Amino acid sequence: MSLLGIREKLAVGGAAIALLIASFFLLQAQMENRSLTKLNNQLDARINNPATGYVVQLAQANTNVATLKTAVERQNVTIRTNAATADRQMAALNVALASAERRNVGLRADAARILNTPPKGNTLEQRVLDIDKRVLETLE
Repeated sequence: MSLLGIREKLAVGGAAIALLIASFFLLQAQMENRSLTKLNNQLDARINNPATGYVVQLAQANTNVATLKTAVERQNVTIRTNAATADRQMAALNVALASAERRNVGLRADAARILNTPPKGNTLEQRVLDIDKRVLETLE
């Protein structure tokens, strides 16, 4: 065997080993690429799925927040309107109650005056008419 033959064999053997190592790393890279592609597709589906993806869920959540915000604002307006109406009605009722209490005091005084003043007249009819006259005067 010649020296050149051994060098060629070593070169071919080294090239074969280098080719095997390169092939191994290439296969490993392809497998990792497939795995990453699969994971990327899964994540993309979780994000962009038109029925259940995060983008759809986020859009629905934003819509729900806007809807609830509008409903709460309307409800607050209604509550404020109802409170203002109730306040006006309460004020009117307080005025009416004060007036009724004043009228009650006056009617009690009139009733006490009628009861404490003996009726005038000689006959029962005259006395009844006198009491009737006093009652009618208090009602005017």
